[in-house]
Amino acid sequence: MGFGSRLERARRRIAAGSATPRDQSLVAGAMLLGALAGALLAHGVVQILPLSTRGVAAARAAGVVSATVRAGYPKDSELLFLAGGLALTAAASLAAGAAAAWLRAGAAPAAIPAPPTEPPARFGRFEALVLVALLIYGMQPTPLLTAAWEWRLLLEEGAHLHPANSLLLGERIYADVGYLYGPLLVLPLALGFELTTPSVFTARVVTLAMHGLGLALVAAAGRAMFRTRVAWLLCCVGLAALVPLAHPRAHLTALRPAVTLIPLFFLPAMFRGRRVAAYCVGAAVTPALFTSPEVGAVTLFAALAATVLGADAREASRRLLRFGAGLGVSAAIVAALLHPYVDSVLYLRDGISTLGWAGMGHLSRPFPVPWGADRLWLGDPYGVGLDASGFLLRGSVLDALLVACGVALAFLGLRRAWTPRELTCAVVWLIAVGLLPKLIARPGPHQLAKLLPPLILLVGVWVEGGWRMAAARRGPSRVAPAALCAASLVGLVCLADPRVPRWPPRVQSLDARLGPIPVDPALAHLVTQVRAEVDRALPPGAPIWVTPNAPGWHMLLDRPSAVRTPDVFTLATAEQRREVRRALEARPPTLLLRHRVRDEIDGVPANAYAPEIAAFARANYQLVRRVVSGTHRAEILKRR
Repeated sequence: MGFGSRLERARRRIAAGSATPRDQSLVAGAMLLGALAGALLAHGVVQILPLSTRGVAAARAAGVVSATVRAGYPKDSELLFLAGGLALTAAASLAAGAAAAWLRAGAAPAAIPAPPTEPPARFGRFEALVLVALLIYGMQPTPLLTAAWEWRLLLEEGAHLHPANSLLLGERIYADVGYLYGPLLVLPLALGFELTTPSVFTARVVTLAMHGLGLALVAAAGRAMFRTRVAWLLCCVGLAALVPLAHPRAHLTALRPAVTLIPLFFLPAMFRGRRVAAYCVGAAVTPALFTSPEVGAVTLFAALAATVLGADAREASRRLLRFGAGLGVSAAIVAALLHPYVDSVLYLRDGISTLGWAGMGHLSRPFPVPWGADRLWLGDPYGVGLDASGFLLRGSVLDALLVACGVALAFLGLRRAWTPRELTCAVVWLIAVGLLPKLIARPGPHQLAKLLPPLILLVGVWVEGGWRMAAARRGPSRVAPAALCAASLVGLVCLADPRVPRWPPRVQSLDARLGPIPVDPALAHLVTQVRAEVDRALPPGAPIWVTPNAPGWHMLLDRPSAVRTPDVFTLATAEQRREVRRALEARPPTLLLRHRVRDEIDGVPANAYAPEIAAFARANYQLVRRVVSGTHRAEILKRR
């Protein structure tokens, strides 16, 4: 009997659910050993391959400035090595599992219970109570009352406050105001300003509501994927423990990664052959496209892959046409509705530019992983000041979980037909893998949190299946799946951020623009002084130039920006910096407010990020007033 016939026989046995416990244990053990062998192989290959610096040269030619580019760190090689390491690990694991199935193909099978049929997803009183409890915990007012410190208020929150306030001043996002994210993250803030009053407090309330919506989306997606209420309850517990509480910054809420899961609600119906579901899947991609470039690209890729999963060529082409029609119509409607407020063409241009430099971008940092890039970070040979403490373990656990989930899904391919639930799990895995490059580009807890929603769903489904397998067995044969379940839960917990938010001091703010939030008294005094100086020198509504990295001043001063992008750290290429300088030369503003919230990022000074703009300021503006309040200081300069 040849290999092909033996493998086909193994497929039939697995599909019929008639493999012996010994077969299952042998295959699982072989896959684990294969994964270890693949990781060691990837480690050895990386040590031999030469490092390519072509990406560094291309980034320097485009004017990209970052810690990795300045140090000559081959970030593109790191991305390639990590992807290769994951691929070799998965391939070796699958090969070992297939070999084990081939060796056991001639054994007499013993019947085991077939997998239970999938019950329809229902949302009853129990689910409603759990969801309410999750939202109460996830929407605690602690972040709402976080003290407005200088860096968080003027830089992190200011990146959203400035464009939201600009909409009230009649400006259009992307055409008049630069914004790194999609319009659906800033328009809710502007709507809150319009309905109430423009203040930091209003923005935080809206941000908290967006975070709650994201948690609800993830919980609803989990209810549609899990077979049991217990598994869904564990998913909600994982969300409460792992997804950080709402930050007063729109891009760090759970809503941003959660929009990638919206197509999941229509995928099972599409996999069952319902025509209208393919249109709905296409339409469900639209919210992600208008949320952020990275999230939109990942959702589009995963949804496109879903149209060909489990279908022949004719059915896949029909799904693809329906998907395109649903996406095109919905995107056109949303773009038409948003046209008075945003310039979608510039959004797409800036978004593609951001995606193009995702690896070698202005905020890229080395990624510490056990294989694939260890030669790059051990000893810090490029002098970029690596800090791998704490994140090395998390990165390793993340890689292991993604590989394990991917191998488990691929091994199900030995069956002749996947169920709609398994196909949906494959799409969730593609979403998690698609979000991984953003984490690799700039490793950190906030980037890691974006991966947690799809990863929680994947691990939850895996644990649920392993627990059912263990419950259906007797004796030692139940040890292996139970151990895998426990290891998965432990691995997921290792990704949790141990830092617990502390209740801030209650320092009441009397400033209308800040709102009733705690604020650093020295910072509040600085805002009052600067506002008085600017109002004395400029007529109402006149623009002001704020540099290098404090866009929040525009909202606090209620004045438009003289340039499209006031934060120099977001000007990735030389062409973007030249665009800002041309705008300054065409219409030079009267006043320049120089406030260094952070003098450097990753060791790179602000002037090094945008030397052309710094040179223009030195040549055309002179200092007229230095405002100091405690440890905060700002400089007001006037055009010569």
